[in-house]
Amino acid sequence: GHLFKKYGVQTVAGEAKLLGGGLVEVSKADGTTQTITAKHIVIAVGARARTFPTIQPDGERILTYREAITLDRKPRTAVLLGAGAIGMEFAYFWNAMGVDVTLLEGQDEVLPLEDREAGNLARKAFEKQGIKVHTGVQIAGVARDGDEVAVSLADGRTLRADTVLVALGIAPNTEGIGLDAAGVATNARGFITVDRSHRTSAPGVYAVGDCCDGGPALAHVATRQAHVAIERIAGLHVPDVDYGNVPSCTYSQPQVASVGRTEDALKKAGVAYQLGKFAFAANGRSQGAGTPDGWVKVLVDPKHGEILGAHLVGADATELLSELVVARGAESDAETLLHTMHAHPTASEAVLEAIAVARGASVHA
Repeated sequence: GHLFKKYGVQTVAGEAKLLGGGLVEVSKADGTTQTITAKHIVIAVGARARTFPTIQPDGERILTYREAITLDRKPRTAVLLGAGAIGMEFAYFWNAMGVDVTLLEGQDEVLPLEDREAGNLARKAFEKQGIKVHTGVQIAGVARDGDEVAVSLADGRTLRADTVLVALGIAPNTEGIGLDAAGVATNARGFITVDRSHRTSAPGVYAVGDCCDGGPALAHVATRQAHVAIERIAGLHVPDVDYGNVPSCTYSQPQVASVGRTEDALKKAGVAYQLGKFAFAANGRSQGAGTPDGWVKVLVDPKHGEILGAHLVGADATELLSELVVARGAESDAETLLHTMHAHPTASEAVLEAIAVARGASVHA
């Protein structure tokens, strides 16, 4: 609100609907409506937790992330459905508070979009912390049973807990906002289709964030999309959103962070790479801070030195990732990083050392 006032942004509170032809109708809490005419309209309605016919959150015992993040009680036992970033973060947080946590994932590994080795290390760390992790399991149904919830698995087992968190993806908030009337096209899953300037199929209408099909559902992706859309509306020349250089972070302990391609993806595509890996156990700052677990892994093109991907697991992984994101965005090669002086002792030296290993120039590994 302070920033809106500072920049002179007019706010109209209510339920908005597109009418087409540059018109937006807002239904207000007092029962009145207001029609606004605009040359440019930006849709940023976000998304919500995905549900299924056999898994329906009730906001009390069967939760989505929205209820979980404002929960006014500490669960005694919890089953979390999905071991992506949201499931992993809540599993770590609740376990750290003393909750008996069971984490279920349908894929054969946690954090299935991350580097396989990184996911395996995170799983081992979670299990060491007391979190029960089950992968390769399918959910048959979830049902309330008094103050408990029964989670039925496809293999016939039933798990019980007083709280269940559903973290199985998202669905866009695109129903009932007048997309058809305005001629805004969506894909088969209801996400708004956009071009590289985030224009929709309707003239003058843009979409950004989790409601559109423009990239991964992350806050920093939505912010960048909004910058591109607004700056191009203003007539400025700015680069496209670089979806090949999106930082991915999981805020648990250990933290997991990545950018670029995984080893599995490179192998599948037949792309040659040099692998460099350096453990925080050999990093002076990490040893001194008592956080020696984890490592930095880099994947480098052997011919041109392009940093194809980077994967980090450890206490400072999400902070250390930015150096690699900037390097890739600036098209700096591995040699540039190799000859860039890093302060000692810092955890970021592990990034330099991993690059050195990949290029066959390490003296500390």
